Amino acid sequence: IRELEECKPKKPTSGLPMLIPVQPRWTPSPEGTAKIRVDGAVSRDGNVGLFSVVCRNLSGTFLGASVIKIHGVTDPATLEVLACREALALAADLDLARILVASDSQGVVKDIKNCTGGAYASTTREIVETSTSFDSCTFIFEGRATNIEAHTLAKHVFGLDFGRHVWLSNPPNISCIPMNIIEQ
Repeated sequence: IRELEECKPKKPTSGLPMLIPVQPRWTPSPEGTAKIRVDGAVSRDGNVGLFSVVCRNLSGTFLGASVIKIHGVTDPATLEVLACREALALAADLDLARILVASDSQGVVKDIKNCTGGAYASTTREIVETSTSFDSCTFIFEGRATNIEAHTLAKHVFGLDFGRHVWLSNPPNISCIPMNIIEQ
């Protein structure tokens, strides 16, 4: 209920008019390429990490999603890089050959492209190695405004058990993940 209250538009606290937020828009992937949006999240108590991925085709149709909930890993950059690794696992589950992975962490995308990453450098090396099994695999930065689905999915599934949860063909039963994003 608290999260629903947080979603309600806020009344202006000063004499200034309230700004209308820009609606996120779907930016399709190149022809023949699936787009996978990723995000990491930390529980309010700071003890649980979660990362989510949502995959759509060029026309915005849902192909699959997955979430992994883990205890003790709560560094946002580490969760984001783990989400990128999970994107590759979901792409393999969906038997995709050409993928575009979109993250709202510019630093993580840079670390993957440069095969660096400090504490999570071994994971970025694994991502780079695994990405060669696809015909095409590109990592890009997209701001949070276009990454609402993966972010909202991460926030809404903290109630699930620990481990990996996967939805293929049909989105999870929450309103933030429509079957087709363009037809909303």
